[in-house]
Amino acid sequence: MLHRACLCAAAVLAALASGAAAREYVVDARHPQAADENPGAPDRPLKTVGKAAQLAKPGDTVLVRPGVYREAVRLRQSGTAEAPITFAADPPGRAIITGADVVTGWQKVEDVEPIYRVPSPSRYASSVRSRSRSSRHVPPARML
Repeated sequence: MLHRACLCAAAVLAALASGAAAREYVVDARHPQAADENPGAPDRPLKTVGKAAQLAKPGDTVLVRPGVYREAVRLRQSGTAEAPITFAADPPGRAIITGADVVTGWQKVEDVEPIYRVPSPSRYASSVRSRSRSSRHVPPARML
C-alpha cells in the first residue's frame, strides 16, 4: 500500500514538473526589440516563427503577433497528446506564416496577351509525366 502511494505521489510530482516546464514564447517581427537572441517574452519577443519552433518543447505555446512571416518553419521535436506544442495567432487571424516569396519585376511578353514573366534566381525541377499522350491544361496555383 505504501509503495502504491509513493508511485501516485511520484506521478503527481512528474505531472506538476512537466506542467511547470511549459513555456510561452512570443514572436513579433514588428516589435522594435524583436530578435531571435531574445527569450521570447512580450517585452523581448523573438523575431521569427522558425526560431520559436526550434525552442519549443512539448507543452509550450508560441504566440505569433500580427504580421506576415515569410519563412520555413521546422519543429525540432514533436509535442505529445498530453502536452502538444501550440502555435496561435495573437490576436486570432492576424498572423500569416507563408513560405512564399514576394515576386516582383513582372514583364509583359511582347505580342502575347495576357502573358507576363519574371526572372527567377531559383531553379526548379519537375518529373511530372502525363499518362496520356494528349496534352492537358493544368490551372496555375493561386497565390494569395
